[in-house]
Amino acid sequence: MRTIASVSAYAYSLPTAAGNQTGHGAMPAREGAVFILEMDNGTQGAGEMVALPEFTGLSAADLMGHFAKIKPLLCGQTLPELLDLLHSANAAAAYAPQLRFGLETAALDALGKLENCSVCELLTSSEQIPRAAQRVNCVIADAATDMAVAKAKRYAAEGYTVFKLKMGLTQNAEKELARIHAISAVLPKNATLRLDPNEQWSLAAAQEIFSGCAALPIEYCEQPLSRYANANIAELQSTTHMAIALDEAVCSAEQAYEAIANQAARILILKPALLGSLFATKQIIQAAAGAHIRCVITSPYESGIGSAADLALACASSEIIDACGLAALDLLADDFICAPLRIAEGIMFLPAGAGLGVIPDIASLERYSTVFQCSNAGAGYV
Repeated sequence: MRTIASVSAYAYSLPTAAGNQTGHGAMPAREGAVFILEMDNGTQGAGEMVALPEFTGLSAADLMGHFAKIKPLLCGQTLPELLDLLHSANAAAAYAPQLRFGLETAALDALGKLENCSVCELLTSSEQIPRAAQRVNCVIADAATDMAVAKAKRYAAEGYTVFKLKMGLTQNAEKELARIHAISAVLPKNATLRLDPNEQWSLAAAQEIFSGCAALPIEYCEQPLSRYANANIAELQSTTHMAIALDEAVCSAEQAYEAIANQAARILILKPALLGSLFATKQIIQAAAGAHIRCVITSPYESGIGSAADLALACASSEIIDACGLAALDLLADDFICAPLRIAEGIMFLPAGAGLGVIPDIASLERYSTVFQCSNAGAGYV
């Protein structure tokens, strides 16, 4: 059986588009690393590890430190052995979820190529049929409302029907409502709007805003209150027509299962990178469906490599019936893949070919390569 010959990590700092902001503040760059796993016959697999300090508190330097600890264990292993390692309780306790997700993705990409099948097929249950495409929402994160309106018009012209609007840029409910109404006014007929304040509203502000936009085509509001305000979220959901989705409150598998058990919201926003595994995320999706809770898979501003893995999972999961948040690549300076993921009329298409179906752009990875100062970890690509 083929074994792993080498694993390289291209550490990167990838600028984001100017003028974009979330409730967590401006994000000038997304940092992380792309793994290139090479088998003893030359077959390669790619995966991505993205730093999400706003969720986990771990910086890219911290993640590279985690990679330095696990790297000596990788060479010489078969892909099934590596997957068993990454899915073990010991790995979950010792290594950051983004690291496990990135290495799992690289392993599945290589495994798909060796077995001449897609990662989507590897993730699909025997009783299910994978889809070839997934409906996606666009993301409007421009801080200036006039720029946000212009972006909404552009996306409408491109055929999107589901729009996600970043909110939480002010604590003034009147200004937030004005932003929502301005975007709603230019949406196409039958389009829906998703609101994402990133935890920034108070209970009173959320109630006022929901009341003021009750007649608008809003699908749901994502994490309106702090992830720690469970009682207030429950109160808000019980007193409003608006469907509430949890995002920051489900940034681990344990939190996701707790939310399912408690029926804490109607929708869960799942980021596989934070959950540490495509397989673990699929299990959460199935558990949520059993509890009549919908799930939306969202990419946390990953490059095309991480986004391709998220797309493969969405297409492998028949329980996913809503548009997913995978179309944010235009908010980044590069997608790190040789051919872009194709989107037409708000539909993202699974790339053809074995594995993830994408080819890493090594020149771009080297262009944005950076140094993260951390103990016991290399810098740039190692």
